[in-house]
Amino acid sequence: GEEELTDNFGGQSQQQQQRNQLDRHPLNSHRQWYRGQWLDALDTVNQWLEATIVDIVLPSDLLGNWAVSRSSHDGMRQRRTMYHNNTSQQQQRPVEAVVSGNDLEGRRRLLLEPRPSDEDDDNNVMSYLNEGFRPRDDNDGVQLLLIHYNGWPHRWDEWIRSDSPRIRPFRTRTRHRIMSTHASPTPQAVFQAAPSTFIRDESDEVERAMLLPELQRVIASVNDVLSSVLPLEEEEGEGQTGMTTSSSSSSSLENDSSSA
Repeated sequence: GEEELTDNFGGQSQQQQQRNQLDRHPLNSHRQWYRGQWLDALDTVNQWLEATIVDIVLPSDLLGNWAVSRSSHDGMRQRRTMYHNNTSQQQQRPVEAVVSGNDLEGRRRLLLEPRPSDEDDDNNVMSYLNEGFRPRDDNDGVQLLLIHYNGWPHRWDEWIRSDSPRIRPFRTRTRHRIMSTHASPTPQAVFQAAPSTFIRDESDEVERAMLLPELQRVIASVNDVLSSVLPLEEEEGEGQTGMTTSSSSSSSLENDSSSA
């Protein structure tokens, strides 16, 4: 009986480790992007290019809150089981459709997957979305990004999921111009009509008000670190001062004895 309990505990701990590794994967970290942000994007001919986010749409805007909550509640366990059963290192991700920027209805294809024939269609809600399809299991926390490739015509704009392996932070896949006068990662071809970048609100006053609490928290953390380091330096300084005083007193005693 104790051996069975030990085996079960060991199996659970191994499953927990696999689950933690899956949660720490960059594509499962629910990366958040913003309008006007620069990024690196992989185009349809497998080339990394500079790009700008023109617009952002949430799955709830296209499928409704019910479908998104259903996929996030029921799908995570199935998705983890699928990844755990896969012996290779590559994760089995659905093949994503290429949706052009003008194909507004095609954006649903990035959020849907074929529905198994043996699965019940609850309340015929899936028929309302698309016949024979269901929301993907990983739509929770995902954004649909309208990507513009810098320096290319707008006809090449396309919609890409925020958890897609085709997008990466800026300058992690593209190269910085060698002859640039700035060391910061500036784009080589700027999108002139790019929307202004903001985090919470388009108003600068509201944006600053949103950032002030975060800046205050960061400054407080830095002060805590500095205060924890400074006493050590002060103690070392006092120790060195004490050593200097003792050495000077001993040298004065030696001088007195020699003069006597």
